[in-house]
Amino acid sequence: MRSGAVQGLLDCSIQVYVAGANEPELTLGVRGSRAASVQVTPSRISFEGVRGDVPEVRTARIHCSGTNSANVKIASMPPAGPFHCEILPIVPGREYLLSVNTKPPVGEKSVQTRVLLETGLTGEAPIEVPIEFTMGTAVEVTPTTLIVEAKEKGALPPSQPAMRHIVHVSNRGTRPIRLLSAVSEDPPLRVSHAELVNGWLYRVVVEVPPDFQPSERSGGIRITTDDPVSPVTVVRIETAGAAPPQQVAEKKPAPRRPPAMEMEGKAVPDFSLATLVPGSRISREEIGYWPVTVLNFVAPNCGFCKKQLPKVEQVRAKYEALGVRFVNVSQTMRKAFTAEEAMKEYASVGSNIEIAMDSGNRVGQLFSARSYPTMFIITADGIIQQVIVGAKSNIDALLEERLSALIDGRSPPRADAPPSPPPEARAPQARPNTAN
Repeated sequence: MRSGAVQGLLDCSIQVYVAGANEPELTLGVRGSRAASVQVTPSRISFEGVRGDVPEVRTARIHCSGTNSANVKIASMPPAGPFHCEILPIVPGREYLLSVNTKPPVGEKSVQTRVLLETGLTGEAPIEVPIEFTMGTAVEVTPTTLIVEAKEKGALPPSQPAMRHIVHVSNRGTRPIRLLSAVSEDPPLRVSHAELVNGWLYRVVVEVPPDFQPSERSGGIRITTDDPVSPVTVVRIETAGAAPPQQVAEKKPAPRRPPAMEMEGKAVPDFSLATLVPGSRISREEIGYWPVTVLNFVAPNCGFCKKQLPKVEQVRAKYEALGVRFVNVSQTMRKAFTAEEAMKEYASVGSNIEIAMDSGNRVGQLFSARSYPTMFIITADGIIQQVIVGAKSNIDALLEERLSALIDGRSPPRADAPPSPPPEARAPQARPNTAN
């Protein structure tokens, strides 16, 4: 068979005849595929969380590995979106560069399209390169949730000073912005704001009275800027502390269930993030390509996360080869980290897990991950099977037991169930050798 004649997938059979044998006819199945002569790396162009008012450029390398020289050209420009595509020859016939740039202003917040490339090689189909555009925001507000301690009204003297909470509004864009207002829908709260660096950094001060009790319809702190993409950000207000004494005397309230736990049994929300591995993404679609995916929402400056990550790394080393994908979704907690800084922090505790930077904790909010670490175990059908909140001391055993069950097609233990010792008994067993 001439391998050059094979295009894409191959699935055929070969009849073998043996003279004088008891079974003279034998059928051999042949399955496989041939890689295309021209490869595009990365295979898709992604504009993730970018601004729509400034031009952005992304590139992809085009390499011809066949015996014949290619002549790569654009067969069809993107049918949607403000994109301009160009092919730049590096080594004519062998190496090319696909350059895609945006043409501001970009009105759409999300665009998915594609560009078609022709190779000039006989028998080679056009190459489709997907293009994804998601508009980001320049405004970063930290923290996104204020935790206030609930006190019974009258429990503290009027002279008790108000508790001050600080919220910072940072401009991550290329043009200055103005903080127009910061207001609270809870009248007892006093909110003020000050300019730290004109156009780039602001401080919002929230003063909480000692006997503050937020209403059920509390709208939080509403922060408004003149950013054209995302002008309004709401900082949530949550309470922590003991329940009123009369409730404690009658009946001890049940422990509050973390919001992320409510995601168990539900479908993964629609999301997409680029990872720090060139050309790699994590999204609802990508989850379907792996038997099991572990998303771990962590923060570079989270002490509990740094205690958990070395144990998760040990599990990754064992289960990644069995088809389990591990991704650390990096969150912002009090301080913003660059991708390089976050990678260094995680590596300092021995974690080599793939990292996705979640700007503004947008994906974290979709998953209701409000504390870190929060881990989601997801199967290929897009269903969240388990949620593990907090740095469990036995996270390695818990995780191994649940992954082994899912890989073997069994239902995993409940999230709050202890692991069944010994851990070795739960690891996936190798298939028996039936070749003999």
